[in-house]
Amino acid sequence: MSDEYTREPAPRAEPTYEIPLNATLAHCRGCGAGIYWVRTPAGANMPVDPGTGVSHFSTCPQAARFSRKREVPRNPTGSDR
Repeated sequence: MSDEYTREPAPRAEPTYEIPLNATLAHCRGCGAGIYWVRTPAGANMPVDPGTGVSHFSTCPQAARFSRKREVPRNPTGSDR
């Protein structure tokens, strides 16, 4: 296959969230930037950047500090298979 037929994936649009009118400005513990806390449709609290409504996790240089490690479920028999 020739390189002329390969395409880069389309950029993924970052979802935006509506900031409530009564929201108070807070500050990120990682980078100190101003953020608003909003509730996602799934019911989770999420920090968003003022003015854009984009998740602050996608713009914060310290976002990895706040990432939770997902625990891999163990096999109940104790074997690795």
